[in-house]
Amino acid sequence: MKKTLLIAAALVLTLAAAAGLYAAQYPIRADQSNLAEYTRQRINQGRSESFPVGKQINLYDFVDIGRDRFVLVEIDESLGQLSLQRGLTGQYRLGSVGYGGGNFRERVVESGGKQYYLLGGRNTDLAITEIVVSLDGREYCLDIPEKKRFFVCTQIDSAIEETHSDLDDMKFFDKDGRDITDTVKWN
Repeated sequence: MKKTLLIAAALVLTLAAAAGLYAAQYPIRADQSNLAEYTRQRINQGRSESFPVGKQINLYDFVDIGRDRFVLVEIDESLGQLSLQRGLTGQYRLGSVGYGGGNFRERVVESGGKQYYLLGGRNTDLAITEIVVSLDGREYCLDIPEKKRFFVCTQIDSAIEETHSDLDDMKFFDKDGRDITDTVKWN
């Protein structure tokens, strides 16, 4: 009896430790209320405390694809994109952080054998209502919501090998269907 209790206690402790280790791998809350702080920690890893980055982090739209969540973010004055992976408990871990100059962030991602094109950007004057992008000679039309910061996605042909669109071929349209590509500010 005593041996059975010891084995049961050891099993409970082992399961609790395993659950704790798993939870530590996914430290971002399901509501992402601590995502900005984890992002700040990630981008400042290895930096001197005298020169931190990410004094101002603003989170905007997100797109869920499978167990991944992609978040549009501004880090100081730079537009960026975060990728998160959702764990079994509904919490997340930060996969990657990318940010830089310009008013748009885009990329192709794969999930479950399908490919998706993600596009996030600034639309501060709310003039853009549609963007057409070209990937491997195929055009895809994305409806842009009436938001100053937007993040949209569309499923694309799984045979496409490109990981980014040809920015020179990107076209922007206003609510009346007029091509406003020449007036859109890239930076």
